[in-house]
Amino acid sequence: MALRARLRTARLTLRPLVASDQAALVGQASDLEVSRWLTVVPYPYKARDFRAFLPRAHAGRVWVIADEAGFQGLIALESQFGYWLGHTAWGRGYATEAAGAVLAAHFADPAARPVVSGYFLGNDRSARVLAKLGFVETGQGMKHVLARKADARHIDMLLTRDGFARANPLVIETARLRLAPLDADRDWEALSRIGGRPEVARMLMSVPSPWPETLVRDWIRH
Repeated sequence: MALRARLRTARLTLRPLVASDQAALVGQASDLEVSRWLTVVPYPYKARDFRAFLPRAHAGRVWVIADEAGFQGLIALESQFGYWLGHTAWGRGYATEAAGAVLAAHFADPAARPVVSGYFLGNDRSARVLAKLGFVETGQGMKHVLARKADARHIDMLLTRDGFARANPLVIETARLRLAPLDADRDWEALSRIGGRPEVARMLMSVPSPWPETLVRDWIRH
C-alpha cells in the first residue's frame, strides 16, 4: 500500500518525482561516487535512463528529497528500502531525516511489515544511517552493481516496528511546536539558561538556580 505522496520534515520536503526533475537527477546520479553504491543505476546516467525510470517512480513509494535549494536525491520504499543523495548534500543529516519520515509513515499502519534494506561493504555513511534508524544485519551476499559492472559484497539488513520505535522515540509536531526527546549535547545549555532562572527554578522541586552543566546532564540522563 502506498504512503502519502508528500511528507515534510524540519528541513525537507519529500514529494513525487516529476519530469522537470530530469536535469537535477541526471546531473547528480551521473556522479560515480553516488552510483557506485547503488544496484541498478548505470554510469554514466543519461536522460534516457531518467525517462525510463519516471513512469515506475510511483507516488507514495518513491519520493524526491528536496530542501530549500531544490532536488537533493531520492528515497524509496518498495520491495526494499533505499535512498541516495547527491554529493553536495552529504554530511548534513538529510538521509536520516528523510528516512525517518518515510519509515514513521510506514510503521504508522498497524499492519505494516518489517522493512528490508542494506548497503554495500565500504559504504560507511549508509551503514551509520541504517544503524541509527534501528536496522540490524541479517546476512551478507554478493550483488551486481551496474555502475561498476561488477559484483560487490552486500550487507543485508532488516527493520522491525519495535526496532524502529526503540531507535526513534516519538516526536510530535503541532502548528507551532515540536515535542521531541531531550539530547544532552544539544539541549543542556538552553535547559540550563531557562530552567535555571530563579523565577522558573523556584517552581520546580529538583532544579537549582543557577543550574550547572553537570547537574543538567544528569537530569537529562535520568
